Amino acid sequence: MRLFGLLVCVLLIGGPHVAAIAQSAPSLSPAERQQQLQKLSDDLNNPNPLVRITVLEAVLAGNDGIARELATEIALGSSDEMMQSYTAKLLLSNTKLINVSVALPKDLQSRFDAAKGDDSAISQLKEEYQYALLFLSSLSNNVAFHFKALDVQTGAFTSICDRPYGAAAPMDGELSNTILQFQGQCGYNGTASTTCSATMHLEAHSRFVGLLSCTGLDTPLAASFSLR
Repeated sequence: MRLFGLLVCVLLIGGPHVAAIAQSAPSLSPAERQQQLQKLSDDLNNPNPLVRITVLEAVLAGNDGIARELATEIALGSSDEMMQSYTAKLLLSNTKLINVSVALPKDLQSRFDAAKGDDSAISQLKEEYQYALLFLSSLSNNVAFHFKALDVQTGAFTSICDRPYGAAAPMDGELSNTILQFQGQCGYNGTASTTCSATMHLEAHSRFVGLLSCTGLDTPLAASFSLR
């Protein structure tokens, strides 16, 4: 019933062309196809948020690949958090593994950069942040997480680190609006393990950025990954 209601709404406020695009790419001349996709772009940028989200939902449920790509690009690049969140949930629901790039946070990296040439200062920093540096080095600045059973309606899912040390159960995660939170028990350095949790936000287009905090490390780490 909900899907039927949404499709009726799309037909009423988005026009018949939206339903046509949602189902398949009709046989059109290049000029007609360009006009069709331009109308789709206009609807996805409509001032009315109801028009935007219903058109987006109908197109992403369809099988017109080009229209889906266009809608995804517009939605992720928009300032409409509802469109961003819905699109990100769909993409994550089809993503089995994400590779999170991790690094020292900018302020700490700046301290290392400023200490270059000063062996004493570098040694002191390395000792102070030895566990974070060991973690980064052993994982080559990359932590992979498996995402499972993401519910597109609620944004809830479970996650597990790709490199657990010993048995590790999936842990709860959630995408709420454009804020993504997930966690997992991650092994590193061959014998050590730590529980890591990430809080990230959707930046421009498909990039999530934020912090990865791990038990026993000396500092949270800068973290990022791309959906596409």
